[in-house]
Amino acid sequence: MLTFGDWRDALFLFILLANSAIGIGQELRAKRALDRLAALVAPVATVVRDGKERRLAVEE
Repeated sequence: MLTFGDWRDALFLFILLANSAIGIGQELRAKRALDRLAALVAPVATVVRDGKERRLAVEE
């Protein structure tokens, strides 16, 4: 019938490969979304200088 022997074996392999492809795609989309969110949020720190609280970028 098929080169895999039984049609159920071919179906199982197709489902396995489709599931893997969908999982990889979701992981990549999630990583891109997290990278974009990280770029939007500038790391800031609250410091006390001369008795006053100030918010400064972490680089300063």
